[in-house]
Amino acid sequence: MPKKRKKNPFDSNLLARGKRGVAQQQGVGLQNHLEELERYAADIAHDLKGPVRRMVELASLLQVDYKGRFDERADRYLGWIRETGQQLMARIEEVLQLARLGTVREAVEPVDPSEVIRDVLMGCAEHIARQGVAVRVADGFPRLACNHVHLFQVLDNLVRNALKFFVEGRAPELEVGIRKTADETALFVRDNGIGIPLADRERIFEPFERLGHKEAAGTGIGLAIVKKIVDLYQGRVWVESEAGKGTTFFFTLPLYGEIVAPAALKKG
Repeated sequence: MPKKRKKNPFDSNLLARGKRGVAQQQGVGLQNHLEELERYAADIAHDLKGPVRRMVELASLLQVDYKGRFDERADRYLGWIRETGQQLMARIEEVLQLARLGTVREAVEPVDPSEVIRDVLMGCAEHIARQGVAVRVADGFPRLACNHVHLFQVLDNLVRNALKFFVEGRAPELEVGIRKTADETALFVRDNGIGIPLADRERIFEPFERLGHKEAAGTGIGLAIVKKIVDLYQGRVWVESEAGKGTTFFFTLPLYGEIVAPAALKKG
């Protein structure tokens, strides 16, 4: 009877399994660490809200209760304190929103992007009308497997971002559409605005980065929220742009048909 071969401690298969086990453990550890950091960021942001709110309230009370007793410069300084506090409050709220993403498991469902786009454009209707923006929306979109609120956040941030950077004297245009290739299906939001220089295109997804557009409204965290949501679904988001000629943001999320197809085949 042949002897049973002893397991070689340096067997390549065992080594590969060992590496996979270590990688899985490291992955779990990294995920736990990221979740801990997110909770820490949320706690800090929450703790900051109270003092900042108090600062805004005190500045407002001074302006109201002591109206006419300060000179013009003091009134202006108080106004700056109040406005700065309000801006900081807005940043804290968005940091909290960013920190919460991924910490709570949201329901994944079939979502029709057409319905979400309609809601986003309704919310921006006043801005669109005031600027005279020509809006084009694709006729049909595939259903996506995601959370409805997450898709709304992605599209709302991209549309509102596009509405900020039109070129003076040029008729503003906004397009929401879909691009299909052999490898993927991507939704996009396109404008004909000022564009983004090549050197800045990676940094725009970092929190609070507005690059050369410091005067634009907002806190500069909207695109960071877009990227984090897309990352949650293992999709990707990228930008194509030419300075002075406009910008297109693309993003991918899982198609609902791709996920439910195996189950549907089993039923048949």
